[in-house]
Amino acid sequence: MPRIGGVAGLLRNAVAASGPKSARSPRDKLTVHNPLIWYLRGNVHSVRQVVGSDGTVLDAITCDSFGNVISETNPAAGDRFKYTGREYDAELSLYYYRARYYDPSSGRFLSEAPSSPSPPGTPTSTGTWPTAQST
Repeated sequence: MPRIGGVAGLLRNAVAASGPKSARSPRDKLTVHNPLIWYLRGNVHSVRQVVGSDGTVLDAITCDSFGNVISETNPAAGDRFKYTGREYDAELSLYYYRARYYDPSSGRFLSEAPSSPSPPGTPTSTGTWPTAQST
């Protein structure tokens, strides 16, 4: 594989090491007014910086342990992806985790996790293993 140097190499390496597609995807439509951007993430996959294709930092985001945004250098240049790479709804001040919403001010989800049937041979939510019943 050829070595990519400069800013392109830095961005390629940062994005390749960042994880799920949701937090490393460029914006949907690329235009002069909406250029290609990259999300650089920290250790819990939170978006730490939004970087332009030329390597300039467009926005730097700092969140606390529960996802409250402590500082953001340029919210207008930022995007909806923030804490743990999930979408932040600024109007509701909640994160969307695909099946439920998370409130960073309380550190809790607003609903229970959706239930799904467990495959045979796995422990139940009470920590017990399913057993055969005699008839």
